[in-house]
Amino acid sequence: GTNQFHKWAHAEKVNPVIAFLQRNHLILPPAHHAIHHSAPYSKYYCITVGWLNKPLYKIGFFQMSERLITYCFGLLPRQDDIGELAALMAAPEIPISSEGSHGSATVSSSH
Repeated sequence: GTNQFHKWAHAEKVNPVIAFLQRNHLILPPAHHAIHHSAPYSKYYCITVGWLNKPLYKIGFFQMSERLITYCFGLLPRQDDIGELAALMAAPEIPISSEGSHGSATVSSSH
């Protein structure tokens, strides 16, 4: 269901039943999902119904997940979408190594 709800959130027109479900936040509403597709593209990753996005963002869940992934694997958030330089500029201070795991170098937004 999640992939279909996400697809409908991008659709220009949906049938009235789907529109009702979206309006009542029973599945992902387009306006809510648009926040995810707005710069800096760094929040609101939940695409089933979206109601968990705000609390997870407020407690730093998404931010910490990105830091953990970068620390463990050396991957930069959104690098594949916005390019390496932009990802480096947008990244909070995250320790990474040139090998991509548990390193000592720091990626800083001041680059």
